Amino acid sequence: MLTERRRIVLRAVVDHHVATFAPVGSSILAQRYVANVSPATIRNELGALENQSLLYSPHTSAGRLPTHAGYRRVVDDILSRPSLSVADPSYPHQELHLALRRSSAAGSSLLLAELFRAVVMHLAQATGNLALINVTASKLSPRIGARPATSQLYYNGLANLLTQPEFVKLHGQECFKRLVGMLEDERKLDHVLEASSQENRVVVSIGDEHCQFGLSELSLVTSRYKGGVVAVIGPTRLNYQETIAAVSTAAHTLNDILE
Repeated sequence: MLTERRRIVLRAVVDHHVATFAPVGSSILAQRYVANVSPATIRNELGALENQSLLYSPHTSAGRLPTHAGYRRVVDDILSRPSLSVADPSYPHQELHLALRRSSAAGSSLLLAELFRAVVMHLAQATGNLALINVTASKLSPRIGARPATSQLYYNGLANLLTQPEFVKLHGQECFKRLVGMLEDERKLDHVLEASSQENRVVVSIGDEHCQFGLSELSLVTSRYKGGVVAVIGPTRLNYQETIAAVSTAAHTLNDILE
């Protein structure tokens, strides 16, 4: 179990790394993130979090970075909180929800295709990462006009990943190549999405948690909807809170539209 202060320090390290792609030390944490706590106290907390394998130091005096286990701890905290309704004015992705509602149309297979393309486009823009939807025709309601005859994959935002510093490194480039290969093999990607998702909840897979798919440099955020799975893929240095909310919004809105 983590103390409340250690939870705050861990979240601050994650937030700093998401924003800067850099390690962070106790002085910056004290100045920008953790109020009324001295750098010396924060150093002690950083050491304790490193002993718990939630943080690591890339080299001496370099500050700390989150491990995959550290990201997992933060994500579990986010997922444990009650989620807001999309009808709540303070819902974090109200604009995404409204944009998807405006794009909704379900009269023909062409309009359905336009709907799914609009969803991945808005989701990629909202998260700054790769957005995907797989559509399984047999899962769509019989009341939905002319449905696609077979399963289909829609995606948008692949170029977003190329702007991420992780993929400049050789290891990251290899991971990116594997991801592109999976986009070209829809059956394999369908398997990844189905295996990484569950009914009625957002699921987050981080790095090594899905290393069997060759995506250990990436995180995957998924949610099932009536026709398949909606997902966002990005680096493990992901803004999880925003991405979880965006994927949840897309899934709930699709369910409303396709009902």
